[in-house]
Amino acid sequence: MNEATRQVMHSSAKDDWRTPLAFFKWLCGKIAITADVDWSAPIIPGWPEGHSALDLWPELHGNIYCNPPYGRQLEQWLERGAEACRWYAISVVWLLPARTDTAWFHKYAKNNGVWFLKGRLTFEGAPAPAPFPSMLLHQTAWRSNGMRCVDWKAEIGG
Repeated sequence: MNEATRQVMHSSAKDDWRTPLAFFKWLCGKIAITADVDWSAPIIPGWPEGHSALDLWPELHGNIYCNPPYGRQLEQWLERGAEACRWYAISVVWLLPARTDTAWFHKYAKNNGVWFLKGRLTFEGAPAPAPFPSMLLHQTAWRSNGMRCVDWKAEIGG
């Protein structure tokens, strides 16, 4: 990865990295995703114009997928997701940077399922794999099933 790419991916200049389509298809085979509120460019059609994904929680049900912005507002997204889980009986599957040294990780991973992903994701439109590992956080209103390490590429034959 060249220095320019590294600087963009480590800065807050760009935080709207789109979910890799092959990864999203793999995830849908593992968890019955009912809606995608990938804030930067949703994969599932029907995204209301002019609405923030944070405003849509009351209208959603089932397992919601979200690849939030990874910048300073990340914890705000996770908190709104936690509220939605408590109030609307949904679960949220987050694609997140695997940053176990952060306060948000310790606050939101507790009692929720965490899947650490092997390798580095190459986000849609990115010139190279991300410089950080990724994880899924399955946020629910009830206790979830601990930690897993998954090799999603091996499961799809890649």
